Amino acid sequence: MLGIAGKITIDPIGNMVIHGELTAKKVTSEKYEVTNTGKNSTVGEAVIATGETSVVVNTTNVSNNSRIFTSPELAIEQPLGIIDKKAGESFTVGTKLPATKDIPFSWWIIDVIPK
Repeated sequence: MLGIAGKITIDPIGNMVIHGELTAKKVTSEKYEVTNTGKNSTVGEAVIATGETSVVVNTTNVSNNSRIFTSPELAIEQPLGIIDKKAGESFTVGTKLPATKDIPFSWWIIDVIPK
């Protein structure tokens, strides 16, 4: 195993662990995995309950520069929208009309770094 100052390790089959940030001009991958870390998560699942128009998703990883993507887990009659963001706290997903049935959806946060 190769180690660099305890910050980077590479095992014999090429797996690399970096204990810090990685900056790259381009990243190409066959698969992308994200660790779900509870209140600090950048990916997760939530539900807008029957009769409701919104749900608050608590995560400290939302910022003013966040782009939040949602994907319903079933066919829905109206679109989902991000109707509120509270940096470091939560975001709210909503619909215009009350849900006629539970709307489960997945969400993913990506931060855009201004240049």
